Amino acid sequence: MDAFFASVEQRDNPKLKGLPLVVCRDLPRSVVTTASYEARKYGIHSAMSLAQAKNRCPNLVIVEPHFQKYKEVSQQIHYIFHKYTDLVEPISLDEAFLDVTYNKYGIDLAVDLAKRIKEDIYRETNLTASAGISYNKLLAKIASDYRKPDGIFSIPPDNALSFIGDLPIAKFWGVGPKTAQTM
Repeated sequence: MDAFFASVEQRDNPKLKGLPLVVCRDLPRSVVTTASYEARKYGIHSAMSLAQAKNRCPNLVIVEPHFQKYKEVSQQIHYIFHKYTDLVEPISLDEAFLDVTYNKYGIDLAVDLAKRIKEDIYRETNLTASAGISYNKLLAKIASDYRKPDGIFSIPPDNALSFIGDLPIAKFWGVGPKTAQTM
């Protein structure tokens, strides 16, 4: 999903659309759980301290989290995933790996299946999703982040080594700033 908590808040309160917002409690030691794409333009991201986010964007809108609501939307999304395949491995409320090799609709191309899943998610939740397609989880995760928001990106087996060979180490899933600096 694309900026999941922030997108849910913007969907449910149209006055928040287009505003740089973060979802977190407004407390001195709070950490951003999600930043809208408008806030990301200021370099704000999840896991950043709220104090730092406020410094980067003085007109930042802070929205208290509604975790029960996010869980309910997540259940809708996972229900959609299961319409297409039983091989769903959740990563978090808003992410999952789907093995669609043998999907319930017999659709041959994963790109076509991803388009249908994205359309269903939008129709059911009014939220956008991004999809990454590849032959293993690491590459699928990298691909899912490559065309956000609302994108689809595929890394086929014959292009995988050249694709990841050109990728900065910080773009690898699980590599944070400190590890990237060390590497």
